[in-house]
Amino acid sequence: MHSSIAIVVPAYNPPEFWDYRLVDKFNELREKLPEYHFKLYVINDGSNPEIGEEHFAYIEEFFPTTLVLHNSINRGKGFALRQAIARTKEDYIVYTDIDMPFTIESMKSIMDNLESYDVVFGIKNKEYYKQLSLQRKLVSKILQIFIKILFPRLPVSDTQCGLKGMNLKGKAIFMETKIDRYLFDLEFILNAAKSKLSLKPIPVALRDGIEFGQMNAKVLLHELFNLWKILWRK
Repeated sequence: MHSSIAIVVPAYNPPEFWDYRLVDKFNELREKLPEYHFKLYVINDGSNPEIGEEHFAYIEEFFPTTLVLHNSINRGKGFALRQAIARTKEDYIVYTDIDMPFTIESMKSIMDNLESYDVVFGIKNKEYYKQLSLQRKLVSKILQIFIKILFPRLPVSDTQCGLKGMNLKGKAIFMETKIDRYLFDLEFILNAAKSKLSLKPIPVALRDGIEFGQMNAKVLLHELFNLWKILWRK
């Protein structure tokens, strides 16, 4: 198998040395999964000017086929991913976070199922939750309860894990999403299920040492409104 896969990562005010880490992780991915042909897509979603363009140029220097896109203002991860995914030409698409926080084994599990399913997405295993802050654990668990109640026909309630893959059918559905921030993942999985695409949830693990920051209260309140919008469209 030598399928072509677009690896899409959005960047918004990434931490120091993010560019070096991304080069390292993407090289590791290519070395350990030689059966796939990868192209990297990076979308800068309105980061502060201090995150200079030289950091993005550094990525392009190591991987000349990389496509780097820039938004002048921050619009949200969902918006940024739609912009980048619209530009992909590969057979399959996998999106994740700028630090590529998931183990190679987890990413391989997603990719190995792309030929058999339209949308393949990670769900959190028990070890994953141990690496989350108390706030993020609570947000994740409460949202899953809401999803079980509001969308009982959905095959899983864990929709927000930041590792997902899709074929071209999945891409078409993803491009129809409207939510710009956190809950675009839920919208995507819901729309894919409604369209009767084949879905495959897969437990995934984080790399050692990965830590997620606190979620902004303002963002959480905004996402409650987005949840209402998704429910209204139902």
